[in-house]
Amino acid sequence: MTTAPKYRTAWNEDIESMLVELVSETPCIWKIKDEKDIGGSEQVSFSVISEQLNKHFGTEFTEMMVTKKWLEFTLLFDVKYALNGYKMADRGKIKNRDGSIKEDLTEKWVHFHKLDFLINPNAGKIKKPKK
Repeated sequence: MTTAPKYRTAWNEDIESMLVELVSETPCIWKIKDEKDIGGSEQVSFSVISEQLNKHFGTEFTEMMVTKKWLEFTLLFDVKYALNGYKMADRGKIKNRDGSIKEDLTEKWVHFHKLDFLINPNAGKIKKPKK
């Protein structure tokens, strides 16, 4: 078990990883993109997740704090997934002619690959106008 953060409502990588793990087991909240999308069952799910995090890490996260962190994660994932060409594979490194690295496009966010369950199969497809 990892140590609790200095502040009982501070996020760290271990707590965030457990949040991702708990949400991955709760499909009803995968597609939530905004607080207005949260209904009764989703609210209960976030409440249960906050209780599990608090019990495991000795933290004092409220349901709203967990909800807001999750919404941050979904937004960040959507942006990074789009920037990555709607692919999970790393784009690698762009090299100069002399072989030195010009730009490293490898995804560095530790939770990016853990969030593959959020992928929308229609993301990045061009929508055809209705006739």
